[in-house]
Amino acid sequence: MPYVIRKKGKKWIVYNKDTGKSMGESTSAHMAIAHMRALYAAESGAKMGKKKGKKFVVRKKFRSLFSGRRLGHPRTEAERRARHSRLHPGTPLPPRGTGLGL
Repeated sequence: MPYVIRKKGKKWIVYNKDTGKSMGESTSAHMAIAHMRALYAAESGAKMGKKKGKKFVVRKKFRSLFSGRRLGHPRTEAERRARHSRLHPGTPLPPRGTGLGL
């Protein structure tokens, strides 16, 4: 279903374009856009998560894009060397935290 955002006074309201029904209101345009994205995501089969602060969190059906690695766990030196030699053959491995210095 298509949705549209309209401003009414100080509120931003998300409407269903077909029925004209109000789907919710927000205090800012940013929150209204996040709400509309969450509505579209829910239609496509994603499960709604908790409302985290002022943003909606949408849980995706598929696994993490990080191939099983959790964020906050740095690569080992062996992983760094292997990845660097695969992506940048012939260049020396820079010290950790310095990047490539391009």
